[in-house]
Amino acid sequence: MERKEYKLCGFKEYLKDKIITIGLLIFAIITIEIFLMIYPVGSFIKIYIPIVIAFMYIIRNFSRVFCEKKILSKTI
Repeated sequence: MERKEYKLCGFKEYLKDKIITIGLLIFAIITIEIFLMIYPVGSFIKIYIPIVIAFMYIIRNFSRVFCEKKILSKTI
């Protein structure tokens, strides 16, 4: 059975990726809020949507960290 080599990205690449991702999330939240300003939507919904987007981003990061730990522990 052949072992796969996993390449770890450098800190600069990691930081660049995170900055781009957070920038896209902020852009998405602002865009959604602008679209919601047009329609008569309750303020609860306007607050709830950015919270859900941020919560999903946090969950994705935690799951990604745990998956990477599993993969790295298997390869070492």
